[in-house]
Order: sequence, then structure tokens, then C-alpha cells
Amino acid sequence: MEEYKLVREFYNNDDSIKMQLFDESNSWNEIVVLSNNHGKIAAIPFPGNNYRSYWQFYGEKIGKSKSAKSFNAEMMNAYKLFSIKQAGEAEWLFNDLMFSLIQAEPFFTKDSLNKKNFPKDYPDSCFTIAKNNNKDLSEGSGESSWMFLNTFYDRRHARYFQFYYFSYYGYMDFKITAYREPCYVGPIFL
Repeated sequence: MEEYKLVREFYNNDDSIKMQLFDESNSWNEIVVLSNNHGKIAAIPFPGNNYRSYWQFYGEKIGKSKSAKSFNAEMMNAYKLFSIKQAGEAEWLFNDLMFSLIQAEPFFTKDSLNKKNFPKDYPDSCFTIAKNNNKDLSEGSGESSWMFLNTFYDRRHARYFQFYYFSYYGYMDFKITAYREPCYVGPIFL
């Protein structure tokens, strides 16, 4: 990992999980590394928004990827590795990851960027995608539990994340929906 540098780290005392964010020089690609004191390590890629098949952005049609890797799959593998089975533990880890490591902002319905006067345009235009994302984010951001948030905005990368968990008969499953802020262009490194 010579081309990656440590940006920040956070230690979650409750779950004894150390979180580190590494940044690849001259790109928007990052890697989140989770580890515990039992020698277990999970690396979760945080690439740029142009890796649409990995992020599986909500409302965007993408072709089938040859790789089975996705952000949801990588997070589920990390949860399995660290034996996180309770919904509260899963939410706690995701909240720590978003707040402390990624430094994402909480998103509440009242913070909605609801624009009333979108111009008429094509179905795949920036304005239409933004309007649809805003509507769906606003409707789903109130479903967090009393202790955890479920919607975050990663301003640096123009991405929103919504975390939903399902717990039944001792089995835990979850889904993270990623939204891409349309027409966002990050700096280009030369």
C-alpha cells in the first residue's frame, strides 16, 4: 500500500474495531480498513463515483458487472468477519464509519434540498435525477431508530448513503442504498 497514505483513523471501543481511511494519491479512490485485536482485517474499497457498478447507485441503470463486488457485499463480508449479528451493532459500526471516518453529514428530511421549480428535461438529465433522488431520500430518511441515523451525505464525493437493517428470528440482513449527486465533477488530477 505504498501509493496509499493514512488519512484518519478511529477506534471503536465498544466493538474493539479499529477503522482506518487510506487515500490513493492523485485520485478519488480510498480504502477503509477495519481490524480488531484478534487479527481480523477487512478492506472495503471506497472508489470514485465513476465505479457505478460497485456503488450500484439508486435509480441508475448500469450493465451487468463481471465482478460480484459491490459496496453492500463488501460491508456484509466485514460484518460476517467480525461476527456482527445484531442490528444495533451493525448500525453503530456504520454510524461510526460514516461520521468518524468518512466524515459524512447526517441528512434529515428537514434538510431536504427540495427544489420546487425543476425545469422540464430529459429522463436521464441531472435535474431529473436530482429531483428523484431528493424525493426518495426525503421519504426514507425518517426511518432511523431512536439511537441511530440512517441517512448520510458524503459531501467530498457527492454521495448519499441510506442504511436499512432487517432482523428476524436471530438473522440480520441489511441494505445500503447509495445515491450519486448528479452532475458533480470532482477535480481532475494531471
